[in-house]
Amino acid sequence: MNKNTSLCLIAVLLLSACGSKETSTGITTVDINPSRTVPIRELFSSVKVVPLEQKEGALFGLTFSKIDFYDNELYIAPSSYGRRKILVYDLEGKLVRSIDNFGPGPNQLKRLYNFQVIDDEHLELATSSGYMLYRYNMKYDTVEWRKNFKGNSFGEFVKRKDGEGYYLARGVTAADYRDPLFWLSAVDADLEEEKEYFEGRPMKPQATRMPTLYHTIQWLDDELRFLPPYSDTIFTLQDNLEVAKYKLDFGKYKKYNSQNVDGRKVDEVFKNKNGVRAINFYEVNDQLVLSYYYGKNMLTIYDKEEKMSKTAVISKSLLLDESYVLRPFYADNEMIACTFRSNNMTAGEYVKKYFDKDQIEGDLKDSDTEEEVPEIVIFRFN
Repeated sequence: MNKNTSLCLIAVLLLSACGSKETSTGITTVDINPSRTVPIRELFSSVKVVPLEQKEGALFGLTFSKIDFYDNELYIAPSSYGRRKILVYDLEGKLVRSIDNFGPGPNQLKRLYNFQVIDDEHLELATSSGYMLYRYNMKYDTVEWRKNFKGNSFGEFVKRKDGEGYYLARGVTAADYRDPLFWLSAVDADLEEEKEYFEGRPMKPQATRMPTLYHTIQWLDDELRFLPPYSDTIFTLQDNLEVAKYKLDFGKYKKYNSQNVDGRKVDEVFKNKNGVRAINFYEVNDQLVLSYYYGKNMLTIYDKEEKMSKTAVISKSLLLDESYVLRPFYADNEMIACTFRSNNMTAGEYVKKYFDKDQIEGDLKDSDTEEEVPEIVIFRFN
């Protein structure tokens, strides 16, 4: 191999993916270049489209506030209904049941903010009437109030897989919702003893709004992972200490200083792509999955074994002739589940265009109505 050939090969390798490095302190720096992308089909082995059945009482539009997955069923909280309903579907999109025991009564749930499927019979739910935690029995349709917490409705929680307690990430703001503070706390299984981390930590001086805390905490391998708002470092708790696990290095595409858009800078952020914002993460056994905004919605998958990352575009502006938006809502060791929206194509048409035929699971059914049907797109990892 001559010198010129070697240089060309190195250039090709550099253009195809970004790598990482581990420091002496154990922090893995993940190098990400959002301007260097690959086709989305290169990130996954297969894709499946799940059109959601519409029945009377289950017509909920096209937007969602939460999706969870348990025992081959999708638990979906639509953004409509004032967040007072959870719909359960199988993986073919058939409506299995509806959970709608919401209302002002003593044995009813308040306005839903977040939820997690715990086992075959129970959900844990956080409501936005203050930060209250409830347990819902799906078999008997009963509600048990569990605990009130500090803070307000902005937050999420995870239950430890060993059943020994919960972790909660939430924000505390002033009455006018300004000057937000970030709180992370651990609660024991009896919801009695609460240990606080990042107690009342300011979310940077320029943060004038409370961000939505979705996909910022996760229980994995008997440890908690969490990404504080406006941060580019993913932490873990080890022996009750906060330890940096991953540093997300976007290079010259440095993270924008607020995950919310200051109205005075909307044009600068959206038109000039001056930085990365709205970072969410999922960590699974072999991959670190990052979704974020850089002029478009982006998805980066970092392979922890190969120590390489690949990035794909997961949305094109709804103002363009060819438009679509994929939003990741759930990930585990096998899949990522995304919602799909478009002004001019179905999810099936999108999949046919951007994936190879042998990657598509099941039949892509044409819609028998002119109305848009809510669709979930499930991507399987390589």
